[in-house]
Amino acid sequence: MSGRYDWEAIKRDYEEGKLTFAQMSERYHIDMGYLHRQAKKKGWNRKTVKKSRAPRLIDNAFISKIARDKYREITEKMGDALTELDDIALIPLCNQYARMLELELTVMTEGVTILSSKGVPYNNPNYNALLSTVKVVSALSKELGLTVTSRKRAGISPAASKSDDLLDVVNGISDEAGELDI
Repeated sequence: MSGRYDWEAIKRDYEEGKLTFAQMSERYHIDMGYLHRQAKKKGWNRKTVKKSRAPRLIDNAFISKIARDKYREITEKMGDALTELDDIALIPLCNQYARMLELELTVMTEGVTILSSKGVPYNNPNYNALLSTVKVVSALSKELGLTVTSRKRAGISPAASKSDDLLDVVNGISDEAGELDI
């Protein structure tokens, strides 16, 4: 072993792909971001981690088609960075995302301000619900490392193009609102 870390052992475990980044980080007392950067810098190739045969939480979850599609999109883009334990936060994120699109469409149709039965204008309650949902989606996205900033903190380079960002939620709301199939 040369230096602070046993790079031969780390490389072996990395390339075998049997351990997650978190498990390797704990085993070798190394920061996950630093491990990821070193592997990329040294050109290591990681074998695909074999997924467990147990049914995923998503298989039994009650979610809309939009939420399920967003779930698949995120898991495909994140690859082995997400584990089955992340489903606990990812499924609610996808549900809130679908709800956000539905509320966006409603607010776009009804307007931010609506009239009461007596003709008095007041704030559309769906607009307040939309704002709350956007906050929840944003918080869950940061927690799961789906924002550029959270990936930078973890030492993972942000996507090369804006279209590859996982959280193009705000920019994509209007586009997807027309495709609602909830």
